[in-house]
Amino acid sequence: MLRGDGAHAASFDLASDKAYTVVTIGATHNDDSISAMVKRMGANPTAFWGLANAGGLGKLPRVSLIVGGLRIKVGNEVVGGIGVSGGPGIDDDEACAKAGIDKISAHLK
Repeated sequence: MLRGDGAHAASFDLASDKAYTVVTIGATHNDDSISAMVKRMGANPTAFWGLANAGGLGKLPRVSLIVGGLRIKVGNEVVGGIGVSGGPGIDDDEACAKAGIDKISAHLK
């Protein structure tokens, strides 16, 4: 793991949680990114996922619905996840995760 200058110390944990979330929870609806999960939720994620309920996703450890997690796939098979946190803008984390996957994609066979 790496942490950029100015990124909060909690970025390590949050990045790991994003990768975990997109691999485990994303599999439910075949979502390849947390942004796809959030988009599907629409304007009311609390109602969609039951986050306000005791049994909702908000109560599960390591679950994060903050954009920045992508599934890593070889063909159609999920082989892992990448999570990025600490970017200065809301879309920066996911863009950085995609750049990381793009960088290693030639080695994913």
